Amino acid sequence: MIKKLRQKFILSAMLSLVLVLFVILSGIHIMNYNKITSDADNILTVLNQYGGKFPKYNSPERKFRNPLSPETPYQSRYFTVSFNSDGSVGFIDTGKVVAIDTESAQEYAIKVYESGTNNGFYDVYRYGKFYNEEEDMTLIIFLDCSKELSNLYSSIIFSVILSLIGIFSVLILVIISSKFYLKPVYDSYKKQKQFITDAGHEIKTPLAIIDANLELIEMENGESEWTGSIRNQIQRLTSLTSDLITLSKMEENDKIIMEKFSLSNIVCEAIDPFIIPAVTHKKNLDYDVDANIELCGDEKAIRRLINILLDNAIKYTPENGSIFVSLKKQDKNIILSVKNDAENLKIGDMPYIFDRFYREDKSRNSSVKGYGIGLSVAKAIVDSHKGKISAKSPDGKTFVITAVFNA
Repeated sequence: MIKKLRQKFILSAMLSLVLVLFVILSGIHIMNYNKITSDADNILTVLNQYGGKFPKYNSPERKFRNPLSPETPYQSRYFTVSFNSDGSVGFIDTGKVVAIDTESAQEYAIKVYESGTNNGFYDVYRYGKFYNEEEDMTLIIFLDCSKELSNLYSSIIFSVILSLIGIFSVLILVIISSKFYLKPVYDSYKKQKQFITDAGHEIKTPLAIIDANLELIEMENGESEWTGSIRNQIQRLTSLTSDLITLSKMEENDKIIMEKFSLSNIVCEAIDPFIIPAVTHKKNLDYDVDANIELCGDEKAIRRLINILLDNAIKYTPENGSIFVSLKKQDKNIILSVKNDAENLKIGDMPYIFDRFYREDKSRNSSVKGYGIGLSVAKAIVDSHKGKISAKSPDGKTFVITAVFNA
């Protein structure tokens, strides 16, 4: 359990770090990209205002606002293409760019003209499409942004590399520090488990003495209602302490002895002893078990799992109700399910049913024997085999517990 808690701690810490870095870096790069497009659009607007050219240096109208500067005309590489009202190409000016010839400029412009968009990127060029009402023509200006985009891509790659290095470094620190952070939890958990184990063994001794004395009383005075009640309580306490000790040991030990065995045979063998009690209590027990299904795990623990599920079904199935046990193999999974009739259940999944001491009737004075610890043991057994167990009521009238194991 502590191992899983530590893994969750490390995972949550790293996911939080990755999420924060992703949000920060994404925000930075998005703002940089928007800055590039905004600056390019400002330049395109100026070029459009002056017919596809920058105003002369000594022009009184030439008052560039930030980010434009007096050096902008000499740093900018661009070309322009005009279209007449009938859609034919007018003039092409590639005098301010070397990488694009007239033919390529015309090809770029036609594709942009036909796209229907007024601005955007075509390859590394930011373009703007402007309509001149006076001359009844459309001017498309392409501004070379290759340098800015290259710097942006380089910064993205550089930040990703640095982030990966940082994440890996933090991961090492979190792995090391998690041992110290979780040590108080580990110590408390260890003491709790040790207390349960010790208390369970200590309780067993007086229970055994009470049971022996009860037998002597019955030998001398015969059985009575009172001795029968005492014996029932002894059996309940003995079962409770046994379940608590089992649960404690299973949660302490992550490793189990894995052996291959026939799960089909074990399920059939486990069902047989419950047939007579089911008939006695006027309950119908039926099963459908596929043959030759094998499982690698702890045979003793799996037997206990099946007994717990069957015992739970017998207890809570109403008179004249039905119990159905199924064992199937689907793809790479082995599916064990126990379904029984029930009353007044909530429709849907019921994960809380596996909580310790939980009972659906909400009453500790119920005529149904048990303390609500059995299904917790069942879940611990399934978890120790790397499986999954779930409980649900599809219609409020039936209760289904399903355990899934890897084949």
